[in-house]
Order: sequence, then structure tokens, then C-alpha cells
Amino acid sequence: MMAVACLVACSSESYPGVEYEPVMSDDLKNTESSMNTNGKVPVNVLIGANSFSISQATRGTGPFTIPDGTDDYITEHYQQAFFHIFAFRDRRDEQGNDAVVPDYTKRSGDENDTHGDCLIDGISSIEGMAAKLDPDGDLKLHMKRANLRVDSILYYYTRHADKGYNFFVYHLDDFKPTIENTHRSTDKVSYDVEIDGARDYMVGCSPRLTPQVLNEYYPDAAAKLSDIERNYILNIGNYSRYAADHGIDPIVTIKHLLPRIRFVCYPADASANKVQIERITLSSRHTGNLVVASADTKEIGFSSFDDDRIDIALGERNPDGEASSPFVPLVPKNNIVNWEPGMDSQDWMKNGGTVIGGDLLLAPDTEYKMHIVYTQELSGINPVTGERNSNEISAIYTITAPKIDESMNPQTGEYQFMGGLIYNVNIGVYGLRPLEMNVGLDGWEEGGNIDVQGDPLEDGSD
Repeated sequence: MMAVACLVACSSESYPGVEYEPVMSDDLKNTESSMNTNGKVPVNVLIGANSFSISQATRGTGPFTIPDGTDDYITEHYQQAFFHIFAFRDRRDEQGNDAVVPDYTKRSGDENDTHGDCLIDGISSIEGMAAKLDPDGDLKLHMKRANLRVDSILYYYTRHADKGYNFFVYHLDDFKPTIENTHRSTDKVSYDVEIDGARDYMVGCSPRLTPQVLNEYYPDAAAKLSDIERNYILNIGNYSRYAADHGIDPIVTIKHLLPRIRFVCYPADASANKVQIERITLSSRHTGNLVVASADTKEIGFSSFDDDRIDIALGERNPDGEASSPFVPLVPKNNIVNWEPGMDSQDWMKNGGTVIGGDLLLAPDTEYKMHIVYTQELSGINPVTGERNSNEISAIYTITAPKIDESMNPQTGEYQFMGGLIYNVNIGVYGLRPLEMNVGLDGWEEGGNIDVQGDPLEDGSD
């Protein structure tokens, strides 16, 4: 039911058979109501089951994934992650007191919000309501108000029962909104965010409540509706107190916005024995404006990136084992490539690769300049230290997006590293010889290999 992709189309169509009524008629009253004894209808928000279709990536805490029971770190990350929720009135009425455009600067529960423009926002104006997923795997969001620990139950406005609302859910990882980096205008909420290589930014919005969505998302609830009830819900046009009272709660599919770059090193011949990867950086744009709620739902996501590029270093999980701890720089002894007897020097990708670090999450781009530094242990002994000699090698490459359909930007027609996809940078390690590389797309259609451009010895060697 929840596996349908997020639909963002807007519609002003009307469904026949119902006129809005100040007092609900008996035909529209729900005799099996979900209301509590006070006549209140709770606001429930669920996450679409296909939201987390990719899985881990120095300050951010790494890519977000649904745990499968094999990795305690991922399970803890899932349980600790915070999401935030905004909900705003869907559109202006064609006539009457609410024939005004919804105002996204209004606050939930504000007495000045006479049109019910804001149903949900946070304790402060710069964030949506904090929420967490159920630790037992239920994809319902549990809203948090008191000290971010106790569940809060919110209710639909009684006096705005026939108002439809758009719901927006987003995840900022460990990025902290401030008054300076937050923009809340009359028609949208956005943040000026920093991309550090390990932050996983995700956003999503509820699909418009159309006949197709009603039947596909809510087949059981839809089957129980009379024609009058169905038309009344569709005339409202989006999620409302009346729809919720009939078991129709918003289901939001959120999406990863950044491409994920994974580095896999393979021993390519016997000279690759005992190679340590010291450092990998990619040059990437690192700041952008992220829209988390908008009257035009097509605007959800990154609206722009600044052109400035910096070298962003690959990190790895924090050794303290805490999923909420930021990633740390690579530890070379954790990233060793060894040649073993019986390995294949002709087809080195069959030898079994070593995943280096925790992946990089970067701004979408057509190419990245990659700088890799690695050392190899040599046979000689340093007479001063008594330790084996080693040689450090530094090389620069340009990796370009694979020319496949999944990497085609529909707006520009260019091939680029696209948000929500995992790209493997496969590196053949030859010790003191130049590296070999190819880039493929993992978990999707076969992407094949692409050439790595640039002089691998451009940076020289020590």
C-alpha cells in the first residue's frame, strides 16, 4: 500500500455530488468514527515503505537505511534519527472566507491563523515538528514535543474540518538550522545547508488525494466509503480531518537527494600486497538551498547549489560505535588491500574488493576530481626506526558520470551523478604502478564501465 512513489501533481478539479456545508449532514457522518470521546481526530503521518531504497557514507552521521537485523549500527542509526514535519493548507478556496492563498509564515495553533493555514510546525518557527520512526519497524512517525522524548498527539482543527493539507517530511541529519540559514516565506520553507560528504538529506511530500491515490494507497478504507463520502473527500482535495476520520492518513515517500559514491579497492597483481589507503578526497560543491516545504510541491528538494568547490574527504564510522556520532577521517590500518595466492591479475574485479570508508554523499555533478593517497610496505628495513620502509603515492583522477539512462538529468540532458543512486568507483591497485579505475551504478541496471580521465601521476609521488 505504501510503496507508491510520491506524486506531486496539483489539481483544481472538482468532483460532483457534494457541496461544502457549514454543518455536516447525517449522510456524511462516520458511524465508525476514529474520534476520541472529545470529538478530536488525531493527525497521523506515515513514511512510504520504499523511501529508504539505498543504504552508509566528516561530520554527518552517514546515509540512512532501514535495518535488516545484520548490523547493530544501522539499527541504532534508524532508531535515533529525527525527521521533521510541516503541514500547510493546500490551496485557496474559490469563494468564501478562505478564498486567500495559504501563508507559510503562520504558526500551528496561532490565534492569528484564522484560515487554518498551518496545521503542523515545530516548537520554533525554523523547524517542523520533530518525529521519530517506531523502533519496531512501524513506519508511522511519532511526533515529539516535550524534550524530544515524549510522544505528542496532534489533532486536526475542528473549525477547519473541510480544509485539505499538504504534508512535508524531511531529514537533515546533524545539520542545525538557525535563524540565519532558515528562510520561511509566505509560500515555502528552505535552508541554506552545508554538504560535508556524510550528511544524508532527504525530503518528501504527501501525494495529492486523487481517485487513483485513494484506491492505490487506501484500498481497504476506500472500499468502505459511500459515493457521497468519497466525493466529499475528493472535493476537499487533500488530507483533512474528515478523511482522517475515515482512515485516510497522509503517506509521505521521502527521497535521498544526494548521489552516494562508494570506493572499492581490488588487488590487481602481487605488487598490491599490503597497500594502505591513506586518504581519498573529491572536489565538490558544498553549499546549497534546500526547500523542505512549498506551495508548489515540484520545488521540494535542492533549488540551487553554490559554484564554490572544496575537497571533501572520505570518512568512516566513529570508533566509539555510536550511530549518532559524526564520521571520522580514514584510519589507514582499517583500509588495507592484500594480494592472496590464487587471485586473478587479468580480471582483478573477481578478486574480492575492500570497501574503503563509509561512502561520500555529494552535490550532484557531471564529474568530480578525485585525489587518492596510499602507501605500500616495502621489503627493506629502516635502520633508524627499525620499521619496514614504505612508499607514499599520490594521484589525481577525474571521474565522470556513466552514460546511462539513470544518470541522465532530464532538465539539462547531461549525464551526471544523480541523487538517490549509488555509484561504485572500482579501483585496481598495483602497488607502485598507476591505479586502474572504472565507475559503475550499483543496485540498478548494469551501468558498465567508464573511462577515468586525467593523468594518474599528475600530483607526483613521494
